[in-house]
Amino acid sequence: MKNKTDECDEWIRKIKAVITDKGKDSDTRFHELIYNAPDTNPQIVVDTIFSTFLHPFDSSVMQACITVLSGYPLEIYTASYVKILPLLLETEKTWAIDLFDYPGKELSPADVKKIETKILERHDGQQILHDLKSEIIYQQLDQDEPWSFLTA
Repeated sequence: MKNKTDECDEWIRKIKAVITDKGKDSDTRFHELIYNAPDTNPQIVVDTIFSTFLHPFDSSVMQACITVLSGYPLEIYTASYVKILPLLLETEKTWAIDLFDYPGKELSPADVKKIETKILERHDGQQILHDLKSEIIYQQLDQDEPWSFLTA
């Protein structure tokens, strides 16, 4: 009988395999895997889901990830977002911006300040934060919430 850790490890292996081999029906398999994420090790599961945005399927398929991510607490979501943010800014800028907006609730200015603090704590200096703000301005989202709380 599999234990919960083995179940989570197997799920991660399957996610990585479907991301690597985007062949026939891979989007359907990916969708099924995302909606059947294990309920153990939530931080590892959320980290894995975030990593899929580095090699995304089309946005309609990735919406499943966003839907699933909305079910996790903001603290877990933010920890994963902050970890992967530099890579997203290098490879998938639109997702870096879109994922800043936590899908589980409307972010308050205080929530945005906490995310900003976590970014600064995790990444030495302010370059990542500067890059994020620059991209928000470039995409003309600096007047929209929650991004305006960061760029104000």
